[in-house]
Amino acid sequence: MNQESLHSKIMALSAKQRKLLSLQLSAALSKQNDSGYQGKKIVAYVTSDDNFNIDITKAYLKDKLPDFMVPSSIISIDEVPKLPNGKIDISALPSPQEQTSETTSSFKAPSSENEKILASIWEEVLHFSPISVNDNFFEIGGDSILSIQIIAKARAAGLKLSANQLFEQQTIAELALFAQKQAPVKQFSEVTGTMPLMPIHHWFFDTKTSAPNHWNQAVRFQPAPSVTAQIFEKAISAITEHHDALRLSFPGYGRNRKGQYQDNVHFNAFEKYIIPDQSEAELVSAINQKVSVLQKGLDLENGPLIKACYFDTSLEGQNQIVIIAHHAIIDHVSWKILIDDLEYAIGQLIKDDVISLPGKTDTYQNWSEAITSQANSETIKSELAYWTSQCISVQELPTDIKGEIPFQEADVQSFETSLDAETTQTFLTSANETYKTRPEELITAALVQTFSEWTGNEQIRIGFENHGREALGEKDLSRTIGWFTTYYPSIFQLQHEDDSQLIKATKETMRQVPNKGAGYGMLKYLSLPENEAGNLNLHPPIILNYLGVNSEQRRTYLAKSFWLNEGSRNTSSEWHHLIEVNAFVSKGALKMNWRFGNGFFYQKTIEDLGQSMVSKLGSIIQHCQNADSGNYSPSDFPEADLNQDDLDTLLGQLNI
Repeated sequence: MNQESLHSKIMALSAKQRKLLSLQLSAALSKQNDSGYQGKKIVAYVTSDDNFNIDITKAYLKDKLPDFMVPSSIISIDEVPKLPNGKIDISALPSPQEQTSETTSSFKAPSSENEKILASIWEEVLHFSPISVNDNFFEIGGDSILSIQIIAKARAAGLKLSANQLFEQQTIAELALFAQKQAPVKQFSEVTGTMPLMPIHHWFFDTKTSAPNHWNQAVRFQPAPSVTAQIFEKAISAITEHHDALRLSFPGYGRNRKGQYQDNVHFNAFEKYIIPDQSEAELVSAINQKVSVLQKGLDLENGPLIKACYFDTSLEGQNQIVIIAHHAIIDHVSWKILIDDLEYAIGQLIKDDVISLPGKTDTYQNWSEAITSQANSETIKSELAYWTSQCISVQELPTDIKGEIPFQEADVQSFETSLDAETTQTFLTSANETYKTRPEELITAALVQTFSEWTGNEQIRIGFENHGREALGEKDLSRTIGWFTTYYPSIFQLQHEDDSQLIKATKETMRQVPNKGAGYGMLKYLSLPENEAGNLNLHPPIILNYLGVNSEQRRTYLAKSFWLNEGSRNTSSEWHHLIEVNAFVSKGALKMNWRFGNGFFYQKTIEDLGQSMVSKLGSIIQHCQNADSGNYSPSDFPEADLNQDDLDTLLGQLNI
């Protein structure tokens, strides 16, 4: 875009938008901070009339800008000093005044009651201390899944936070100002009757037709010796009474299928098995055989869809607990809630207390009804053009073998790659400062670059999963169990000259997704007639699911836990995509589990891709560490309709 047309585009903005853009670009000017704590602070320089009010302007910016763009100081100047070439003379700008105690960028311990409560919670969830009240949650390892834990723990401590507040007020100092004392907990009685299916349920019943009853998640525990079968039975009964979604079944067929809540009086998830005297190896074999039978025994039509089994063995300290749940009633975040509540209930029983779980949050039934209503809103319908653009034809992935889709779970192989702990810590924190990214954007950039070099294609479509708990109105889902996942496709351009372009382009593609992808499933399954929904009917060849940081909380009664992946799905269950990458941080290291169809790829092909992605992610992280600050992209300036070229031109004029 030439200088004249760029000027015309800016002048087409409203006066309010032009003023905001000017302030945003001025705020991008950074001056070195002598305190040495965070290195730099953002200072805005403003030329204005006599009516300019710094406090009002700062409040306005706080409402409109992402946290990292809000200047710590706003200085009014008569005119902007210029160099002979017309660029801003940064050295001639006045130095900012000394920071007040409110805005200091040096380490600041919590002082108010709210700050102390929040600091304690952040340190517990993020597993390090001390944390300054000025630290940015997403720059010190926080993510959207951990934010749910923050909200739940704050709620238990008597502070009310909404789901989006951590995205809007990303430091303890800011969040403490908006946190309200918890109002009387809304009382939710036992849920009865039916609920409409979520979009993810429709996806499941449309694609998993061969063996839908056997598509589970399961976890095994070695309980403390004090956890008897009787105690576990009472605890799991309290859990299934409290969390209504665990009592769901799904009778019906096709679009007429509904979720049906079973009444708690007749519901029983507990089973006990006595394993006779035998060796440890025989004991393990006997338990595995029984678990295999249980995995195949869940019934979508009639329920129950959860089994909580206590294995009473003859070996001291070797009793086992296995919980199996159909994926239709639980997800990754829900397991954390379930296990925490189970630990809490067991602890109360061992102390001879009455079980008293924390108050319920909004029900899964209410959420599904809200989603169904939202699907018919003009906001969601307006997304149709975007989602149609993500479903155009793109080049296919090259394969080693010509196979047919769908294929079966029996034909899936897997292997795992990982980053070292030090690089992982950088990936979660400081690597995201340079381009104002989130960890999932960096890992996607590495995946895009890997497949760009491998395929030579110009575009690739990737399917994403999101935890799906973004708020509608004032609903609080921080302690709600269910299957909330949203699933959606995105097309990425694969040709980029360097890491900087790659990171910016990936970030912008992901930030352009409306409503965090929820609208795709709403349109496809709840809003559009079936004949029109066919335009959105596709299966991306690659699925990427970033699960964030696994918070390894220390537990007293359920200290040893193991996910049971083998046998959790029927071997005839269908696969409609070729490659699946599940990424998560566990014990300080980023792990990437690759699963793929062996009827399409040799093991070495996927292993090479996996190792290439690790190498490229490492290079991207290193680039972010070495690159200069001030690498902005259009989503950092949401009020201005600028593309990357326009923005680069403006920043160049300002010598940024």
